[in-house]
Amino acid sequence: MATRLRQRDAICLNRSSKRIEIAVESPHDGLLSGDRIYFTTVDGRIVIVNPHTLKVDETIDLKQIGDQNALLGWCRGLFPLDDRRIWVGFTRVRKTEFMENVLWIKNIFREGMVVRPTHIELYDIVDKRCLQEFDLEPYGMNVIFSIFPAIAQVSELQSVVSGPGSARTPGVHREQRPAPMVFSLPWASLS
Repeated sequence: MATRLRQRDAICLNRSSKRIEIAVESPHDGLLSGDRIYFTTVDGRIVIVNPHTLKVDETIDLKQIGDQNALLGWCRGLFPLDDRRIWVGFTRVRKTEFMENVLWIKNIFREGMVVRPTHIELYDIVDKRCLQEFDLEPYGMNVIFSIFPAIAQVSELQSVVSGPGSARTPGVHREQRPAPMVFSLPWASLS
């Protein structure tokens, strides 16, 4: 599956006749999770699609959740934890040579709006609320492309790396909880 920004759709790469129309705005990222396909649109929406019918079941406008006087940013990556909670990544909106890529801002930007930094947010899409957020700019991350699961905790990785004789107790496994891992390239700064 590949999203197509200008065509506002997603197509199957080995059967281009299988097409998902995402008419509300340009899609950025898409991911199959369980019995749903989730997409982000650049203006801050999550589009949920039925994978059997390829039709949109629901559209969630993240701009309506939280501070409506803040520009969330260029909505990019997403990572569903389950049917209720989903991580979404936003890149700070900056000036660009390719103005056609950010024309959507004209429709939502108002006088006095605050431009948010590059960040990720965890949403409860059932109750329509933000559960958690992380500003990524203090860590040198200015652009988000995708979000991937990071299962192992640092202490678990250290135990695995140190090998036999490590402090890890045989047969005892810590609970593994997915946490977001953001993919950003240091040379991809949008200045």
